[in-house]
Amino acid sequence: MSDNRRISLLKLLAILGIMLLGATIAPMMIPSSAHGLIVGIVCVAAPPITSTSGCPSSPATIIGSPTIGSRVVVAINIDGSDALNGFRIFVKTDITILNPVKADLNNTLLAQPILPLANCINGAGTGCSLSSGDGPGVVDVGAVSLAGLSTPPTTGNLFEIVYQVAGTTTGSTIGFLAGSCGTGTSVPGYCVTITNGGSTPNEETAQTGTFINLPTFTISASPTFVSVTVGGASGISTITVTPIVGFTSDVGLTLAFNSTSNNPSATLAPLTIPGASGTSTLTISATASNQAGGHNITITGTGGSPTQTRSVSVIVKVTANPVLTTSLSAPSIVVGTSISDSASLAQASTSAGGTVTYNLFSTPSCTGNSQPISSVSVTASSVPNSRSVVMNQTGTFSFNATYTGDFYNNPSTSPCEQFNVIKASPSISTTLSSTTINPLSTASDSASITGGFYGPPSGAPFSSIVGNVTYTLFAGPACTGTPSVISFVPVNGNTGSVPDSRPVQFNATGTWSWNATYSGDLNNDPAVNHTCEVLTVMVTQDFQITSSSNTVSVQVGNAATVTITVTSVQGFSSFVTITNSTSPPSGLGLVCNPNPLNVPANGAAMSTCTFTAFSTGTYTVTIRGTSTTPPLSRSMIQPITVTVSKATATISTQIFDATTNTAVLVVNGAVIITNGTTIYDHASVTGYAITGSVTYDYYTFGDCSGTPITKTVIISGGVVPNFASPDLPVFNTAGFFSIDAMYNGDGNNTSTPLTCEPLTVNVPAVAAFNLGTSAPFIVRQNLTFNATASFDPDALAPSFIDGIVSYSWDFGDGSSGSGSVVTHFYIATGDYTIVLIVADHYGVSARSASLTIHVDTLLVQLSVVTAANSTTIGKSVSVSADVKNSGTLGLTLTVTLDVNGKTVDQKTIDLPSGKDSGTFTLTWDTTSFTSGNYNVTVRIANAKTLGAAPVSVSIPASGESTQVALTAPSQAPTLPGGNTPWIILAALVVIAVAAYLFLRRRRKIQTV
Repeated sequence: MSDNRRISLLKLLAILGIMLLGATIAPMMIPSSAHGLIVGIVCVAAPPITSTSGCPSSPATIIGSPTIGSRVVVAINIDGSDALNGFRIFVKTDITILNPVKADLNNTLLAQPILPLANCINGAGTGCSLSSGDGPGVVDVGAVSLAGLSTPPTTGNLFEIVYQVAGTTTGSTIGFLAGSCGTGTSVPGYCVTITNGGSTPNEETAQTGTFINLPTFTISASPTFVSVTVGGASGISTITVTPIVGFTSDVGLTLAFNSTSNNPSATLAPLTIPGASGTSTLTISATASNQAGGHNITITGTGGSPTQTRSVSVIVKVTANPVLTTSLSAPSIVVGTSISDSASLAQASTSAGGTVTYNLFSTPSCTGNSQPISSVSVTASSVPNSRSVVMNQTGTFSFNATYTGDFYNNPSTSPCEQFNVIKASPSISTTLSSTTINPLSTASDSASITGGFYGPPSGAPFSSIVGNVTYTLFAGPACTGTPSVISFVPVNGNTGSVPDSRPVQFNATGTWSWNATYSGDLNNDPAVNHTCEVLTVMVTQDFQITSSSNTVSVQVGNAATVTITVTSVQGFSSFVTITNSTSPPSGLGLVCNPNPLNVPANGAAMSTCTFTAFSTGTYTVTIRGTSTTPPLSRSMIQPITVTVSKATATISTQIFDATTNTAVLVVNGAVIITNGTTIYDHASVTGYAITGSVTYDYYTFGDCSGTPITKTVIISGGVVPNFASPDLPVFNTAGFFSIDAMYNGDGNNTSTPLTCEPLTVNVPAVAAFNLGTSAPFIVRQNLTFNATASFDPDALAPSFIDGIVSYSWDFGDGSSGSGSVVTHFYIATGDYTIVLIVADHYGVSARSASLTIHVDTLLVQLSVVTAANSTTIGKSVSVSADVKNSGTLGLTLTVTLDVNGKTVDQKTIDLPSGKDSGTFTLTWDTTSFTSGNYNVTVRIANAKTLGAAPVSVSIPASGESTQVALTAPSQAPTLPGGNTPWIILAALVVIAVAAYLFLRRRRKIQTV
C-alpha cells in the first residue's frame, strides 16, 4: 500500500471517528426540548442565499443557462421549524441534466462550532453510505451544531449545492431522495432528517424545485380556491402565464371540470395570452342547487414549438341556500293529546347532511324561550319527523325548526307555525242514594266526571281536573222550574273525584227530581247532566239511622265510641247490617257490636261502634245500614266527623358512664362524674309508633344556657341513638355543664319540652397521710396518723363549693377512725394496712391512700440476783442481775445502777429475740458518798433495736430497789484480849444479817 493511500485511509478513519463521536456525544452535550409542537418545511430554493433565507410560497423555479458545463447554485433551506441542532439530507437530481459538484455550509444557520457528519457527492466524499442511497445524482450532507439548539421557530439556510449543467430541459425536478436512508426521518418516505438532540427527529414537510434552462412558460392561479353560493355573486380567479428563458410564443388557454354533470358555470377570458405573458380571468357562478358541492377546474396552457403544455388547478366550492319548511300534524288539538312536526329541505344539495332541531314555544309567534323537542339527522336532504309531544295545558303555542347546514349547505330556519290547544269536553253523570224513600227519610246525590282532562302522569307540571259541581233539586219529576241548590262542592284536584251532595230530609210524600252541573276549569269545558233523576217519597216500611254524636275527638293510638241507633219506620222489622265509608280511607278503624242489629217493629236497636285511631287527621265517616227483607239501604243524615289528634309524647334521659355502661349517680339533682370520665346521654321517648328525631344539646354552663353544641339523631324502630363521643367531650377539668334533649315530634306525636340534666365534673380529693413515728412499731405503742397533707384539687375552681369534708380510717385490725389527725395502738404483733379515704363536698368521689406497717412486741425480764443492804463508805457495793428478751425484736439494752436516782454504773447488753444475758455485775463505788441510807435501783434505762436506731418508745424503768445503809468507818473498841474476837464477831453478825436479808428480800423475776 502506498503512503498516499495510507494517509487517505487514516483521514477516512479520523473522519469516521469524528462522525461516531458526534453522533454519540451530541445527544449528551445538547439539551433537548419539547418537540413536535411546530411543523416546518424543508425546501429547495433559488438564490440569493443567506443564513436567514426561508422557503418560497410555491415550489421554486431554478433558472439556468443552457450552456453545457455552466454552473447553478441551489439552496436547501428550512422555514418555521421547531428547535434544531443538526440535519442529514439527501438531495436527488437527474444527473444528465444537473450534475452536483460541491456542497458547503457557508451560509448555514447552525451555530459554531459545527461537527460535519457527511458531505457525499455522487457517492464520493465523507460519510458516504451507499446502502442509504448515496450514488449518482445524490448529494448527502449532514452536520451537528455543538453550541446547542436553535430558537424556534427556526428559519434559514441549511446548506447549498453547486451543480454543473449537463443537459437542457424545460423542467427537471430537484427533489429529495425517497426512502428512510438508514436514519429516522422527519418527512415520511424521504431522506430528510432534522435533529434536536433527542431520540425522535423534528416533524417537517418537504417542497421540491424545478430546474429550467430552455425557453418555456409557467401558469398559476390566484386564488386556487374559489367559493360561490347558488344564486349569489360570481367567484373569480386570476390565471397568470409567465415566460421563462426567453419563451415568446403565444399560449392558448382551455378549462375542464373533473366531472361531466352538475357543474357550475365557468368562463375564461381571454383564451390566448400573447407572448406567454399576461393574465386571464376565470369567472365561476352557480344557479342550481344540484351544483352544490366540490369541483375541480383544470386550466391548461398550450404553446411553443415543439408544443409545451402547462396546467394549474382551481378548487371550487359551491354552497346551496336551502329553504326549510315545516308542517304540523294538526292545527288544533284537545288538551292531553299529542302533536308532532315534520320538515323538508328545498334547494339543498342532493347529499345534504347536518341536523334539524324542532322547537316548541309557549307563545304564538315563536318568541321567548323555546323547548327543543327533537334533533334529527339529515340524510341526503331527507328530514325525519319530530317526536310526538303531549300538550297538558290549553292555549296558543308555536313550532319552528332550524337547520344547521353542512359544508355545502348554508343554515336555514323555517317559518313559525301556530297551533291551538283547546279544552276537553267532559260529561257528568249522577246517581241518587235511593229513588224511593219514606217521609222523614233522607236522600243524597253523587256525581262523577268522565271524558275530561285529568292531568298528565305523576310528576308533570300541571294539576288534575278541578272546578266545582252544583247539585240542584226540583219540585216535580222533570227537572223544570226554579231549582234549589242543595250543595256546591269542589272537585278533588288530586283524584278528580266529586264529593256527594249533603243528605236532604223529605218530610212529606211526593215526587222530586235531581240534577248536577260541572263548572269547568282551565282545561275542561262546563258539563250538564242531561238525565233527570226522579225521587219518590211515599209511605212504606223503612228505618232510620242516628248517632249519639256526630263529632268524635280521639288521640292517635287510642279509641273512642259512639252509639248507633237504628229505628223502625212504618212497622219495619228486620236485621240491619251496619257498614261505613271513611274519607280518607286509611288511618281510622271502626268496629260495631252487635252487628247486624235485630230491629223490632216500631222499635229500635243500638250498636256500640268503636273508632280506633292509627293516624292523625280529620276523617268523615258515613254510617250506612242495609237490610235484605225488605231490601233497603239508608245512611245517616249527617256523617260523623272524627278528629284524631297527636299523642302526647314524653321523653326521659339518663347519663351513663361510657366505660362501664352504668348509670351515673345523681346527687342533689345533678349528675356527678369524676374528671376523665367518658359519658353518653341516653334518651327514651314514649308515645304512639314513635318516629322522627331527637335533638340533644350540650352546654358549658350548668343550667342549659348559652350556645350549645347540637346533635340531631334519627329514631329507628323506636330506639333513640345516644348522644356520645365525639359530640360529647371527655371531661378532664372540674366545672358545671349540662345536657338537654327534646323530641321533635312526628305525624302522630307532639314534640316534648326540653329536659335539662345538670352535670358536675368533680376532681376527686387526694388522700395522703404520714406516721409521726418511725419503725419499729410496738404493741400498745400509741401511733399518730396525720392526714393534713390530703387536698381537693378543684376546691379553688370557679363557683365550686368543695373541699375535703370527711376522713375515714381503716387501721387494718378491724377498727376505724375519723378526723384529719388520729392516734391508734395495736394489741398484737403482725402486718397491718392502714387505708385512708377522703371525700369532698360532693361525697361521691374520693381517692384513697394506704400504708402497711409491721408491729412487734417488746418483752424484757430483769432479775436482781444478789445485792447488799449496807456497807461502809469507801467500799464498793456489787449487785448481780440477769436480763431475758422474750419479745420479737432483737434489742440492745442499757442496764443502769442508780443510787438515789443518780446512775453510778451501767452496762450495755445485746440480746437477740428469745435470749438470756446471764448474770452480770454492776458496782457502786461509795468513796464519794457520805453516810446515810440510799435507795439503790437496778433498771433498764433505754433500748434500741440491734444495729438500728433507738426504739421510739421508752421501756418502763424497772429493776430491784433496796435501801443500803452507808456508815463511816470507826475504830474498833479495845477489848480484853485484843480486837480480833470483836472483828470476828462483827463479821459473823454481818454475814448472818446479809444471808437473812438475801433470803427474805429476793423477789421473783419482774417483767418489764
